[in-house]
Amino acid sequence: MRRRTALAIGLAVVIAAALAGVIVARADDGTQRATASELDTTRGSRELPVFVDLLDSSPGGQSEDGVLTSFSSCADLLDTIRPEAAEHVGPYGWDGGAYGGGIALGRGVIVEDEALAAERAAPAEAPASVGADSAEAIGEQAGIDFSVTNVQERGIDEPDLVKTDGKTIYVVAQSTLYAVDATRAEPRILSRLDLNTWGAQLLLLDDRLLVIGQGGFDPHLTVEPAVEEITRYGGNGTTLMLVDVSEPATMSVLETLSVEGAYITARLTGRSVRLVTSSFPEVIPFVYPEESGFVPELAAALENQQIVTRSTATDWLPEYVREDLATGASESGLAVACSSVRKPVEDSGVGMLSVLTIDPVKGLSPVDSDGVMTSAQTVYASPDGLYVTTPVWSSQTEPDGDSLFGGRENTLVHRFDIAQAFETSYTGSGEVRGTLLNQFSMSEHEGFLRVATTDHSEQESYVTILDTKGAELDTVGRVRNLGLGEQIYAVRFLGDTGYVVTFRQVDPLYTVDLSNPADPKVRGELKIKGYSSYLHPIGENLLLGIGQDANENGQVKGTQLSLFDVSDLEDPIRLHQARLGQGSSSEAEYEHHAFLWWPSLKMAVLPVNAYHYDERTGREEWFSGAVGAEIDPKRGISAIGTLQHPRDSQIRRSIVIGDTLYTVSDTGVKASAVETFAERGWLPLG
Repeated sequence: MRRRTALAIGLAVVIAAALAGVIVARADDGTQRATASELDTTRGSRELPVFVDLLDSSPGGQSEDGVLTSFSSCADLLDTIRPEAAEHVGPYGWDGGAYGGGIALGRGVIVEDEALAAERAAPAEAPASVGADSAEAIGEQAGIDFSVTNVQERGIDEPDLVKTDGKTIYVVAQSTLYAVDATRAEPRILSRLDLNTWGAQLLLLDDRLLVIGQGGFDPHLTVEPAVEEITRYGGNGTTLMLVDVSEPATMSVLETLSVEGAYITARLTGRSVRLVTSSFPEVIPFVYPEESGFVPELAAALENQQIVTRSTATDWLPEYVREDLATGASESGLAVACSSVRKPVEDSGVGMLSVLTIDPVKGLSPVDSDGVMTSAQTVYASPDGLYVTTPVWSSQTEPDGDSLFGGRENTLVHRFDIAQAFETSYTGSGEVRGTLLNQFSMSEHEGFLRVATTDHSEQESYVTILDTKGAELDTVGRVRNLGLGEQIYAVRFLGDTGYVVTFRQVDPLYTVDLSNPADPKVRGELKIKGYSSYLHPIGENLLLGIGQDANENGQVKGTQLSLFDVSDLEDPIRLHQARLGQGSSSEAEYEHHAFLWWPSLKMAVLPVNAYHYDERTGREEWFSGAVGAEIDPKRGISAIGTLQHPRDSQIRRSIVIGDTLYTVSDTGVKASAVETFAERGWLPLG
């Protein structure tokens, strides 16, 4: 270490004048090859070959694609990344110890053996009926109606803790995957698999179950086929397990895929899974000062900058390890090709966000990979497009010349075409003022993307309409001045209408007419106390809001259900309201997967936790369980029942299969009569 420090001090003396900018030297070709093994009137209250080829080391210039830059080779990419990244390196590595603003998604080149390539070229099967209309999340198999995951868009399934095919319930609880029999009066465990990941979620496609979890990543780790526990150590990683559930009593892991980068989300469309991850170059071997003082720190900073100038493609691009547990075959390599990487023209950081497209029926080898070098915030998918947003500090002038919206945080929106099975391609980007709340802040409809945002610096919210057909997502219309002094708490786009809830002390529910994308208009506004943070359509012109009741000062009082009549956009009305206990809260307020709507019974089920202390009596009241309510525009909101799990375990999800309601917590599964909530059986997990 003394020799390295002495060298750094020497460097400091020779090139101290270069502090204002580092001269970047280019390596021979800077490339490495991936090998083949590798929304006040209240009327009532109540996604085994190496899949990326990094051979592209031929010289070439950058090219602009939409508002992004693409590269012709690894050398081309490194010529851009190295000097930009060097500006963010100091004596202790990246600025602040963790500079990583960006993501990178690129179009990957998949290298396959001829047999597998021919198999993938075969016509795709008809898309499976996964996901459902948000108002009627129902599946059907063998004549049995059952609920599926509450999703945003019809036909786009989303990962969750629980999945079912109407016969078997697959549950992730306490890092274990359970297959639970739902064909008998009482639920029972058919089989289980221990998961060496955390935060696991599930996607189900016929007899294949995809388990997506988070954990460390080590590209040098090899796993013997006989070893059942598969663990990754090191930096952030995403691990996929492809599980054969053709016989639920004997679930077995077919393949695993470990990808460098943190898991963001995934979507299942037909048979195609798009997996979104975000990685960061953590393995560049920086040096650090041995002692305090200006010279050692300066020397370390200069040497670290030089280390960046010597970096290669493998230092920047995410790696993967795929294993076939049946054959014992293992491979590793890089997930994104240099010529596939795109980045904004401005410096956007050194992180890498990858979108991998997978066909679970064939295996876990991605059939496509895509990306952009910039940071990621929110992901939304329509049947035709995948959108990834990036928060940016902008200094551009608005298209209408209204004013500069520099000096405030805005959002870049990147679109990828996913209309074709197993193909994902970047099509363009655009920019909107402000930041998004969540995935419901976006909705694609008839070639236009509607985006709801809040400018926190101005305390003003907007709905912006972007044309998705060009290389740039151009703004064609915008509504502003929503909730002045407030921020968005809920959004729902349904057809040609948008519903936006803002809140500070009262809850304005705005109805926005989007039928003319070039001239959107606010049609109505309803002000009530409290707010809704999730809006769910439950029938024609009816919206159910889930959120918090509040007093005149905006102090929240407990979870409430609000039924809105939006048949007249100029005069939205709250028909009924019911609060679910003093001091209550529900996961469904911020996680739509926790909400169940069963249309045939007009029944809403949601988990509720409630704590209340009576100062007069000194009594404490606590409830943790699920609440079922009938929602009827004429009769109002009336209780169907409540249920709890032993030891007040927090209920996370509810599903209906036939005439049985199943509630799931980390400690077990309870079966209850769907119409009365009478208990039918309890199955402990663990």
